[in-house]
Amino acid sequence: MSNHENKDNQGKNYLISPLEIIEIEKELLKNELEIVGIYHSHPECLAILSKKDETFMIPHLSYLIVSIYDNESNSEKEFGFKSYVKGESGGIREEIVVCK
Repeated sequence: MSNHENKDNQGKNYLISPLEIIEIEKELLKNELEIVGIYHSHPECLAILSKKDETFMIPHLSYLIVSIYDNESNSEKEFGFKSYVKGESGGIREEIVVCK
């Protein structure tokens, strides 16, 4: 995974190459495992897909986005999350996530 933005945005935007995903999948398949989703965070931003997220989505993988806000008034962090999946036809829908 590498940072593909200019120096002003370093540490804010990352992109994993499709070739890297293929290599990871090959290793997982050796152990009868598979990638089922991608996780990333949106610090100080809502847990919604950005245009960049939509562009690089791989069909049928779940994309869990966590939003993290620093609450300076009481020194606690607030979290929220949403998950999305893209179908073969390109349509994107929000998934229901159940935490137990």
